[in-house]
Amino acid sequence: IMFNPPAGGYEYVELHNASSSITLDLSGVKFTQGIDYTFTQGTTLPPGGYLVLVGTADIAGFRTYYGLDGSVTVIGSYSGSLNNAGEQLVLRTSAGGTDIVNFNYGDGRGWPPQADGTGHALVLLDSALAAQGNGAGEYAANWRSSTYLRGSPGRADGVASASVVLNEIVAHTDFTAEFDSNDW
Repeated sequence: IMFNPPAGGYEYVELHNASSSITLDLSGVKFTQGIDYTFTQGTTLPPGGYLVLVGTADIAGFRTYYGLDGSVTVIGSYSGSLNNAGEQLVLRTSAGGTDIVNFNYGDGRGWPPQADGTGHALVLLDSALAAQGNGAGEYAANWRSSTYLRGSPGRADGVASASVVLNEIVAHTDFTAEFDSNDW
């Protein structure tokens, strides 16, 4: 979710099908809170696939700003806008009105500050994906800011390495008067 983009940026909501074998039929599925959008008949989300909804009618401008080629599926633009201070987002089936996704996001204590107007998106942790239907999206600790500036709409957002990485090492150097090269 890019709920509070930097100046010149665009809001977006990305959907990801984490299944490795099931295609999701989104026909008639709709956002009922936060934003307003109803998926048209025949809309599907393949296994491992992504769909992006944008908060602007300028889809070409969105693609240019985020450097997206034709392989990224931008399905359309939603009505309304995401609240910069946070709000409830609900994605509901058309038949029976069952919630697929229902959570409140925010920008207060515990929420990743980099996702609040500095250019990073709000990303649900992989460890929380399976439990999102059980309220995992309600907890700030289950979210992180995107690894990439501007997020990664329509693509996986890899996790940056949090550990120290050795990128150079020299072992068993010899000291001579000509070359002062001790181990480093």
